Amino acid sequence: MENLFIGEIIGRGTFGTVYRGKWHGEVAIKRIDFDPEDVDDSIRVEAFKREVALLHKTRHENLVLFMGACMKAPDLAIVTQLSRVSVLFLCMSLHLYLIFCFTFKEFL
Repeated sequence: MENLFIGEIIGRGTFGTVYRGKWHGEVAIKRIDFDPEDVDDSIRVEAFKREVALLHKTRHENLVLFMGACMKAPDLAIVTQLSRVSVLFLCMSLHLYLIFCFTFKEFL
């Protein structure tokens, strides 16, 4: 993807690192991390391909917008809109919601 600027790290996961970036505005860029000691990275590549296929087909107002992907190894990356809501906020909201549901379940 031309004109893609990769900025600071904003998250890490099992298979990759998420960066803040710029490409026609602010974006999130998930790059797949390859383990130099792991000879067979086929599991990571297949998981990446499944994620791209799913994101490519999915459009919903409550999901980040898929904007593109780099499919050439070793630079596998997914570009999405940058979410303004933090994962911590989502987890805290879910936690409070579950407490509310279990506390007041007889009233629901």
